[in-house]
Amino acid sequence: MNDVKMTLGSLFDGIAGFPLAAKQNGIETVWASEIEENCIEIAKYHFPDVVQLGDIREIKGEDIQPVDIISFGSPCQNLSIAGDQRGLDGKKSNLFFEAIRIIYEMRGATNGKYPKYIIWENVAGAFSSNKGQDFRRVLEEITKTYIPIPKSGKWATAGMVRGSTGSTAWRQMDAQYWGVPQRRKRIYLVHDFAGDSAGEILFECESMLGYTTQGRTTKQDIARSSERGIGTTNIEHIPYRDCGYGAYAEGIGTLRGSRGNNGGGSETLIVRKEMTFAEAYQHHGYRISDVANTQTAGANTSIRGDTSLIIENEIIPFDDFAKNEDGRYWACICEKCVKQNNISENLLDDVGVGICGVAGCENEADYYIDFPEIEEPKGSVWKIPLYLLQGEKEHKKYKVRRFTPTECERLNGFPDGWTEKRSDGKDSSDTARYVSLGNSIAVQCADRVFAGIIAVEKRKQEAAGQ
Repeated sequence: MNDVKMTLGSLFDGIAGFPLAAKQNGIETVWASEIEENCIEIAKYHFPDVVQLGDIREIKGEDIQPVDIISFGSPCQNLSIAGDQRGLDGKKSNLFFEAIRIIYEMRGATNGKYPKYIIWENVAGAFSSNKGQDFRRVLEEITKTYIPIPKSGKWATAGMVRGSTGSTAWRQMDAQYWGVPQRRKRIYLVHDFAGDSAGEILFECESMLGYTTQGRTTKQDIARSSERGIGTTNIEHIPYRDCGYGAYAEGIGTLRGSRGNNGGGSETLIVRKEMTFAEAYQHHGYRISDVANTQTAGANTSIRGDTSLIIENEIIPFDDFAKNEDGRYWACICEKCVKQNNISENLLDDVGVGICGVAGCENEADYYIDFPEIEEPKGSVWKIPLYLLQGEKEHKKYKVRRFTPTECERLNGFPDGWTEKRSDGKDSSDTARYVSLGNSIAVQCADRVFAGIIAVEKRKQEAAGQ
């Protein structure tokens, strides 16, 4: 921690990414503004003493408690390449102007004392939105000064301007270089109302602040959570959906934040139904395994360059089967199950007595089925890959699964389980967790910005002899 005491107000708070990063730097969050219920509930669970102000359009800057820093990751939908690209005049992205209004209302009510700094976070598409005019408007609204577009017609990914209200600096930060296992480019802009420290805050050498390209080295609580990964889980089953997540069985792990440091450098792709795991090697085929690797962020940086896949097989379960003297297995099966599953006639004997051995079927048997020479059954139900009973020698299907909520938390640098609880202690649904994480910030990037502010404030105190 540090001996500099500062406070934060978080607009467009989401799941409290900025307050979390601020807390890591000893900065207290006083109030926050958010309208999404699930996000508010998650934020209140972690920061119960933070005042929730609600809709930003209803907030008056002169009526709320003054703070040293105001952060605002205003909605990016109209600025993003993936959005409608209507720019700052878009229905959601124009809320940026509401944040500026609140900031200057607070400045007016405190005779220009608060806030001392503002932090704006947004998508890299803001540089090019509306042919660069939108980022120019951002700078002009913040600095209250005319800012021309560069002669090249393009904004640099890092820069600084000075205006009548202080200094402004911006820097594009890619989350992958800050200990977060994803490529995510975002603009971080800092305005220093007190003077010329904005550039110092953003462009100070990271090593001077205790950083490496893997993230903060002096505050490892989140890093450790992200690094350790989960080798296996005890979850027996999560229902599978056609869109691609679920059928989550024991032995399947989740994403690591180690960027391949643990030696795997692989990704786990999960499919439904019976699963066999395979490490697919570059140029060397694959190796079958009974256990899947955990997800890592190494992007095939292991020495083998392997990627862990899972082979999908349709299965047919038998709960009644027998073994011949020659060691081969057989069972009874009805004509309906034969037709439904397209069983090969080469495996059938045209005489069958008894009840069909397919699990759940109670029809009279019409045939005996001789199983191919495959691994012996484990347990009372024998799950046999259907392709083997259809006469195929090899059959592989691969299907990607959705990230788990824990993985999504790690992708954004949050501690495991950050989105799991609501303010009343009840569990959040997976759907709510996915939605709330979808618009969150990369915490380590914000941590770096706050660290820069604290460093500047320390120098100011030392210079003042405090």
